[in-house]
Amino acid sequence: MIENSYITPSKVEISNDPCTFISCENILDVLGVYQKDGIESEGKIILYKTCIDRYANDFYNYHANNTSLGLISADDCSDMLYKIVFWHEMGHWITHWMLDSDEFRWDDRFWRLTPNPNDLLEGLAQVITYHFIINDSDYLRLKFMFENLLVGQSDPYHKHIDIMKHPNFSWKNFFKTLEQIRQDTTQDLATYLRLLGAL
Repeated sequence: MIENSYITPSKVEISNDPCTFISCENILDVLGVYQKDGIESEGKIILYKTCIDRYANDFYNYHANNTSLGLISADDCSDMLYKIVFWHEMGHWITHWMLDSDEFRWDDRFWRLTPNPNDLLEGLAQVITYHFIINDSDYLRLKFMFENLLVGQSDPYHKHIDIMKHPNFSWKNFFKTLEQIRQDTTQDLATYLRLLGAL
């Protein structure tokens, strides 16, 4: 999988749909989505501009006085939020569509995993999101925003912690276990963690 790291999603769009979120529960679901786009085909990443801008504006207004963050404007916060939301949806794309070392992708069982949000899929996407954050030059502010996004989120959005705290976690093992779970008959977080532990 790592050899394919230069490959990027071909279907990314920014939507101007109206924003309807009221609370912050499962906020990542309203800021962006990785959506099915055909049978056995690459999904589509959609970023919801109105919701991203609204959340970024609220974030800026709430944290503007925290001088240690160095927030310049709501637009500055919007830029950071676009990164985080894109990375999260990219995490779903990598999980589903990026070829592994055997040239295998997750089949359409990826789309049938329930409930939605799902512990396994959100956990994997969040691990990848966190990786992008900590490798960005602006990681301190991005990490702060990411952790703010997690406040009040349902359990699946916190499952990256279970994966990253696993004694066998490494990036090599993360991707090796992803290859295995894609082909396993039982595709859930417990199975992923069991497979990770067997490496």
